[in-house]
Amino acid sequence: MQAVTPGNPQESKLYKVITAPDGEDRMPPAPLSRLTSASRLTSAQIDSIAAWIRYGALDEFCGEACDTVNAVTFSGTIWPTVRTYCTGCHGGTAPGGGVRLENYSNVSVIAANGTLMDALRGNGVPKMPPAGSLSTCRIRQFELWIGAGYQNN
Repeated sequence: MQAVTPGNPQESKLYKVITAPDGEDRMPPAPLSRLTSASRLTSAQIDSIAAWIRYGALDEFCGEACDTVNAVTFSGTIWPTVRTYCTGCHGGTAPGGGVRLENYSNVSVIAANGTLMDALRGNGVPKMPPAGSLSTCRIRQFELWIGAGYQNN
């Protein structure tokens, strides 16, 4: 982490060495001969590292796969989390607190009015899920989805 300046890829040594031209500072180093297979990172790999640094270079691995660099979608990111952690209490004929979270329409309403993030953070309402907080990374995914307009994608 000493090679990273969170929030600023251009000032991060890590970013500088992966984008450096051929020379002794380049990483991975240029092949020494045709027998060496080291090659540059792809543009997509470099872009992912730059995005991670821009988002604060957080160490967000908590024993789960959690991506905050690529696009956060409702169907691929938000809905699986809601289904796993929320619908057990917030579904059926008597949803907890009168909050039904059985589909995009239900989730988007509480995303739009701020209740969703308040519940995930415990701001003025009981913190959800009650059995234990979502990881910082999962909460960040909700922030990103809401910040992008809580689309049904």
